[in-house]
Amino acid sequence: MQAIAQLPHVQSVSVAGTLGLYEECAIEVVNAALPFLQAA
Repeated sequence: MQAIAQLPHVQSVSVAGTLGLYEECAIEVVNAALPFLQAA
């Protein structure tokens, strides 16, 4: 993931958590992913 985040035109968001990130930080994950999904 760190390598992908370094690519040009890639936006990354870092939030604290573990592998259960979608359960621990669901709002933050949705807010980060929604613009990408709406553009598709």
